[in-house]
Amino acid sequence: MQYNTVPIQPRLQQQQQQSSSMDLSSLLGIRIGQDTSGNFALTPAGLAVLGRDNRYYTMQYLGGRPRLVDVSALILPGDPGAYRMPVPALETGDLIVISDSPFQAMFVMESDGGNAVVGLDASCNEIVTYIPPNNPFTNLLFGGGSSVFVRVISTFDVLTGIFNGF
Repeated sequence: MQYNTVPIQPRLQQQQQQSSSMDLSSLLGIRIGQDTSGNFALTPAGLAVLGRDNRYYTMQYLGGRPRLVDVSALILPGDPGAYRMPVPALETGDLIVISDSPFQAMFVMESDGGNAVVGLDASCNEIVTYIPPNNPFTNLLFGGGSSVFVRVISTFDVLTGIFNGF
């Protein structure tokens, strides 16, 4: 009778290698870096976010009040060049990711300087207050006094800002 033998050592080494690597995006609970989710699109109005009913929205102030504007018909073809970056402070109009599962993003209306933001939630069209969770790693990287938010920018927005300066 023959037995198949399976070497245990390589499997253990593989498990050790996997457990010794650290996913930096898991430090924030939200992925960072280049966005490949399809939740963002580029429009003439700027970067839009996928919201309710699988439509893309931007935020505009109409009559002094923030409103989600459906820009699905204005989506430009191609990669939107969206990147998610951890930042300690936000400004009015910034687009941030609150959660990846389920996906949730909001447009910033007010910021208290780094601990909480009030914004327009793109998934439910409601004004909400968001306080991101802290953890020891973000306290080390960004200082213990403020929270860390995940801001979404487009490389095209950055280029537009550079060329507007000339």
